[in-house]
Amino acid sequence: MNPHAVNASDYQGKTEKITDPARVTGLLLRAIEGRGLLAVGLPDSTQSYNSALLKLHPERGCLELDEFKPKPKQSPVAKKIHVSTRLNGAEISFTTRIESMDQSSGVALYLAKLPTSMSYLQRRSDYRASVSLARTLPVFLMPENGDRIEGRLRDISVNGIGVSFPRDLPESVADSRYAQDCSIALPTGETIDCLIEICFVNRSLYDNARVVGARFVRLGPLQQSIVARFVTALDRESMKKRTTRR
Repeated sequence: MNPHAVNASDYQGKTEKITDPARVTGLLLRAIEGRGLLAVGLPDSTQSYNSALLKLHPERGCLELDEFKPKPKQSPVAKKIHVSTRLNGAEISFTTRIESMDQSSGVALYLAKLPTSMSYLQRRSDYRASVSLARTLPVFLMPENGDRIEGRLRDISVNGIGVSFPRDLPESVADSRYAQDCSIALPTGETIDCLIEICFVNRSLYDNARVVGARFVRLGPLQQSIVARFVTALDRESMKKRTTRR
């Protein structure tokens, strides 16, 4: 057995408490980009409500939530709420307090405190490690007709990658029916040349980039080993940073 291989069972269902403000903010921003539904629970109700995360204001220590559906019988202002959502195969959840409500537009919008911590539950069958924003790891797509397109690696697992591209992708590249030639430059000096299948393409609300999720197609044993070692190294690096901050 490869000693560097990532054992998915080590991460399946693993809950991590995140208190680093940068990571909390980063996950909330990704939740906004993903436009996923929020499940909201109120302390005095057994009803589950749906909402959406609209904006983040880190400098003010708050976030904006869309109206709750169905409409609560009583105003949730000044009450603690529990919020959860799915994020790229994982689940994040946190508790916050509603500070105010704005109905000037005819829709109830809520201002809530920015959470100081959150729970991150990994539900993937394979662990996907995030790449620090401080590191730029180039990812290149090579369309058959046209110049290569450079992006930045956001996350990686033994089964796929998340990439940010700074501009719109050609329709031929974004078409999920066709595999794309891809090259990933790792900091170890190794290069992963592979085929990927585009699973989704979202537009970032903050820098107008395209956020792409893709899976590897027929990754060879040697390349699988390289990816697994890199995922393990990223995870160890992340754990070391968390330990240092304690």
